[in-house]
Amino acid sequence: MEMKKINFGVIGAGSWGTALSILLAKKGYKVFLWSRNEEQVIYMLKFRKNPKHLKEYKFPKNIIPTNKLEEILNECKFIINAIPTQSIRNFYEKKKDSFKDKVIINASKGIEIKSLKLIDEIFYDIFKNKDNFAYLSGPSFAEEVAQFKPTAVTISSYNTELAKKCQQYFNTSSFRVYYETDVKGVLLGGAMKNVIAIAAGIIEGLNLGLNSIAALVTRGLTEIRRIGDKLGANSLTFSGLSGLGDLVLTCYGNLSRNRKVGINIGKGRKLKEILTELGEVAEGVYTCVSAYNLGKKLNVDTPITNEVYKILYEGKSPLIALQDLMSRTLKHEKD
Repeated sequence: MEMKKINFGVIGAGSWGTALSILLAKKGYKVFLWSRNEEQVIYMLKFRKNPKHLKEYKFPKNIIPTNKLEEILNECKFIINAIPTQSIRNFYEKKKDSFKDKVIINASKGIEIKSLKLIDEIFYDIFKNKDNFAYLSGPSFAEEVAQFKPTAVTISSYNTELAKKCQQYFNTSSFRVYYETDVKGVLLGGAMKNVIAIAAGIIEGLNLGLNSIAALVTRGLTEIRRIGDKLGANSLTFSGLSGLGDLVLTCYGNLSRNRKVGINIGKGRKLKEILTELGEVAEGVYTCVSAYNLGKKLNVDTPITNEVYKILYEGKSPLIALQDLMSRTLKHEKD
């Protein structure tokens, strides 16, 4: 019962921030849900729903929408970061003194384009501290979490005790949480699966069949492991929830934004038009740039990632990209 006295501040009122707010509030915590958009906050306060994301799910009474960051900083020790990866550095750098004594639980996925850094490295650059940070990842569509459908995820931290505490805070009868100490593996798996999901969507859009997607998922996981090896991740992490689990969900699940982007690309639509219609961040579109450049920097072979990049940013035909992948030099599967 003592844990119920903890207040959580959620930074970012997108789908995932909203879903986690509902989850934690249902467990009995007071949750402050922050959005920079004042109109969105006014609507949430009045109608107890998010007008932009997960619109049909009513807020429990202990969710407090706000656009006043000071309110969260005054009331909450635990902060959940749910803003897009490419915005993290700019947001927290400006306010780092206000957050320096907080525990930050990251719920975003991606690799920073400018620096090619994972999210733990971005936070370390800002705060010069690893112990106050935890990283939530795994196969978890926001809508199903808000519906309290059975979900299992991973929470990782360099601070094992913090990982175990967060495991207790988030765990519910519908949301099972495992802890992990391999932060690099958890973050990389959560980031790169979005790139592979775009490729899976392209296959779906081209109507190329299930064999193709199974091959893609398997070989995509190989690319993730290759980069993980270079970054010092534990290879076994990629067989877990934040690796294979998240990859399978995002490549096959109809709720995946990244898969939807790929499907539309496969059908011949333009990326800009797709993203405008989507109305939400499809993180894989940005992570693709980072992963492509990171592979080159680390001298790692990432053929699927490379072809997705060329399709999205160089206008390459998906069918020609497929032909190039299928005609590569033959080799041993584990090479």
